[in-house]
Amino acid sequence: MNNSTFGTICGNDGTFTLTQHPAFPFTLTISSVGYQSVSRSITNEDAARNLLIRLTAKQQDLGEVTVRPPEKNGWELYGKTFLQEFIGYSDFAGQCTILNKKDLQFAYDPESFQLRVWSQVPLKIRNKATGYEITYWLEDFKLDQLTHRLYYRGLAQFRDLQPDKPKQKYIRNRHSAYQGSINHFMRALYQRKAAAEGFELRTLLRMTEDEAAALQPRQTDTIAVTDSIALARLLHTMYDGTGTNVV
Repeated sequence: MNNSTFGTICGNDGTFTLTQHPAFPFTLTISSVGYQSVSRSITNEDAARNLLIRLTAKQQDLGEVTVRPPEKNGWELYGKTFLQEFIGYSDFAGQCTILNKKDLQFAYDPESFQLRVWSQVPLKIRNKATGYEITYWLEDFKLDQLTHRLYYRGLAQFRDLQPDKPKQKYIRNRHSAYQGSINHFMRALYQRKAAAEGFELRTLLRMTEDEAAALQPRQTDTIAVTDSIALARLLHTMYDGTGTNVV
């Protein structure tokens, strides 16, 4: 299961048994090198019968992309950039190690300034800060160094380095890593608890240069407003669309 500690490995004939899993229903993801990953919702009824799940071979849609062979010294040339973009810059990220980094392949296009990274086998990542060893199926990684846009996708499975009794520092660090993360925000937003969880949402107003020039702010400051009606009144006080004070 993606982004969890639940998972198993199939045999040579493709059969597998999942003995531990979260409460029903849950999403099961099947992945294999060279094939498209498949995700399926599993219900209580599915557990009582054998499931047949078929994988289809990947078909690379190259489009107008120039096909380039992998760099011979890819890790030496682009390994640091890949780590910073894929793992991050934090103190916890500094305690992460890719155990099979030599399996990574790099291709750089100097005309489009794009760096592509892939691997034929799952990456093994050890995080000494949170006490996890992560198996990551890197399906795609593209970095546009001209626009600084990054896109990557993949599947992750977590394994406790100390499954019987994790160290207290692992538990503290996992909580610290979760607080303020994108997962924390999306879960709080879905549960309508964003404000209670400490997040602040602001509205971004898009306008043309002429529209922006017509607005003459009387004052600017950072404020916290929970009442939308009060916010509308405040904005009306600061602007009237012509620059005239309406107070």
